[in-house]
Amino acid sequence: MASPYQIDSTHRFGHETVLFFGLAGRSSHLRQALLLQQAMNGGMGDAPLRHQTGGFQQLPDLADRTTGIIPLDLQDGFLNGGGQLGAPAVVALLRDQNKIFFLFTALLATLIMSIQAVRADDTIQNPCTGPSALLALLDRPTVSDSACVVQYGQAVLEAGYQHANLTGTGGGTADNFPEAELRFGLPGHNEFVLLPPNDNLQQVPGSPHLQGFSATTVGIKHELGYTKHWLGAVESLFTLPSGSPAFGSRGTGVAFNGIVDYAPSNNTGISLQLGVTSQTNPALAGGGRFTSVNPDITFTWLPLWNLQFYGEIYGQSRTGPGLGSGFDADGGVQYLLTPYCEVDLEEGVRLSGNLGGFTHYFGAGMGFLF
Repeated sequence: MASPYQIDSTHRFGHETVLFFGLAGRSSHLRQALLLQQAMNGGMGDAPLRHQTGGFQQLPDLADRTTGIIPLDLQDGFLNGGGQLGAPAVVALLRDQNKIFFLFTALLATLIMSIQAVRADDTIQNPCTGPSALLALLDRPTVSDSACVVQYGQAVLEAGYQHANLTGTGGGTADNFPEAELRFGLPGHNEFVLLPPNDNLQQVPGSPHLQGFSATTVGIKHELGYTKHWLGAVESLFTLPSGSPAFGSRGTGVAFNGIVDYAPSNNTGISLQLGVTSQTNPALAGGGRFTSVNPDITFTWLPLWNLQFYGEIYGQSRTGPGLGSGFDADGGVQYLLTPYCEVDLEEGVRLSGNLGGFTHYFGAGMGFLF
């Protein structure tokens, strides 16, 4: 996603830019509120209650699934010499995570409250319109979602593919497609979003391949308003109890996200997204429910009106029932073939914990504005 203020010279407001999230949307790609449906520690979550990125679900050790026992092992870089999480490291980690989540929450809440709920100044042009509008509107390829809503009477279609190398015993690979997302503009600065099931294929050496569909997600986003430098939105996403036993959702999942974009210059943008999610694992992974707080920050640079680069760091306070936090990073490039058609490339890596169940992944996709 682009900073909504990074349009061309005919649509710049003073010295602002376009933004984010994207969430990547990818938010996803959730794509796009970081609701990664994870089979468990070692399992890749399906795209956030939105999109796409991190859109894989993996059973931790497929070789063991014939026994009906699913082993859990926490991997987050704080292991002692015996491979166990040491008590001092646990205390320090929890303290640091609590501070990060509290500060992120307080900052985002302050920013959202500072944005005008209505557009009081009609002389400020909508930053989600113009020749570069599609870059600002798209949720993909970031995990976070865009703060822009689709304009009333318009629609946005996104699709993509991801390939990942998995963590866990034996490694393996996972493929996720078509990462489809449909968004329709509604009156009152609202939009409706539909995330159809993704087809997931997981292959681990020495084990039969695992294939199935993820759950269906629907949601509503509302644009709070914008100023010369700021844009804000809130959204609610609902994952339906659907999909296959290995990659679906056993129960209903819910995500609530706040998104704020800031444009420090004409061609740079910063986006903050904070989500709270309640979700269930796939039935084959036990179907357990867990709640997570999900921060995301994305930086964008628009050197040309139709070319944008982005970098993103995102995480979850819980990656599964009884599990700790996890953080990943991704980056990529987006290019407008026309004002109505976009193509993109992305790459992501694991930073800590086991969010998504991958060591790294790459993907490609397209977006269309109708």
